[in-house]
Amino acid sequence: MTKGLTFICLGNEHWDCGNPSPLIEIMHELSRDNTVLYVENQYSISDIFDSIKGKREVPVRKILNLDKRLRAQQSRTGSNVYILTPPPVLPLNKIRDKEIYKKLLAFNARILETELRKSIHFLNLSDIIFISGANPDYGLALLKKFNDSLNVYYTFEGSDEEESHEHTLLEKEYIEATDVVITNTEVLYNKIRSIKDATFLIRNGVRFEDFYKRSMSIQKSESITVGSIGIIDKDFDINTAIYLIENLKDINFVFSGKVLDNTIIKKLESYPNFSHIGIRKRDEFADLLSSFDIGIILNKGDSHPPLEVGLNEYLSAGKSVIAFNYSFIKDYKDVVRFCSSKEEMLKSIKEELILDSKEKKEKRYERARGNSWERKADIFQTIVKDYIDKKLYSKA
Repeated sequence: MTKGLTFICLGNEHWDCGNPSPLIEIMHELSRDNTVLYVENQYSISDIFDSIKGKREVPVRKILNLDKRLRAQQSRTGSNVYILTPPPVLPLNKIRDKEIYKKLLAFNARILETELRKSIHFLNLSDIIFISGANPDYGLALLKKFNDSLNVYYTFEGSDEEESHEHTLLEKEYIEATDVVITNTEVLYNKIRSIKDATFLIRNGVRFEDFYKRSMSIQKSESITVGSIGIIDKDFDINTAIYLIENLKDINFVFSGKVLDNTIIKKLESYPNFSHIGIRKRDEFADLLSSFDIGIILNKGDSHPPLEVGLNEYLSAGKSVIAFNYSFIKDYKDVVRFCSSKEEMLKSIKEELILDSKEKKEKRYERARGNSWERKADIFQTIVKDYIDKKLYSKA
């Protein structure tokens, strides 16, 4: 991995949010040997008032600079990352006129640019690699404002950002103007690749060491647990869930995740061997998954990338994984049991409880290790460094 690069990342969420985006995961890894300044999402004046009214949680003291906006914080890897909480900006989500929207966006961007220049000067940053993380509006408005050596748009599915109504229009403009685009799904890659040649796919990774180490230390329980982590919504296959629970009465089924359809949970909670433990932060997943004997994925839809993230977490914990035949994870046939029916899934669970082995676990560990965020960061940095070299060569 190349050392000594400087990254400024324009994010759209807290650095310490419960379920960090791919951008934050990559920056944790790159901070080992590089300088990282992460700019948290841009809160509006109305967000501050909502916080005062108790409608949402907002870091008001940092936004108003009552607490330091710019601070150093230890990353997951033990290295320092600089975090900047910007000043408040004007709310734009309800602006419908395109020209007014762009003028107000430019006004907001000047506020952000001024604060960023202060931080750049204070930290004495140079040769900046500017990354806009799923934030094309501000990415476009701040394009080339900091004499950056490379401008990167990192866009990803599976994030919770609030998109403006002009998102698609401004995104296309930004894609055409930026140097490099990196995304995390084939769908986004194919869409953007038709607009820009310099587009790359880096699938989501996994915090391998967290899951691996925890799976090595946990004591095996006498009871058997089949676990599932994910959103309970219209894509959740309740018929298969009920079939498995009814036919495996001596096995505990523990599900975790956001519930968007309460009728599903009410039906499942009528069974004594089922429990739903609510939402867990990603930092808590290692302990939870290590308590499972088998992981199952019960989505009817191909909701990539969240399914692939969960899959790699199961594999990092060495767990047998049983899932339906999702198109995007066909590459995992050697470490995952794929099923086409609820009957086949029941049979697979029974067989895995008997036939699982140390050799199978090692194979799962090895596969997940190759999908770690550390490996993904290596790929990310290689792409960035190659394009910096290309730009320098073209100017020579």
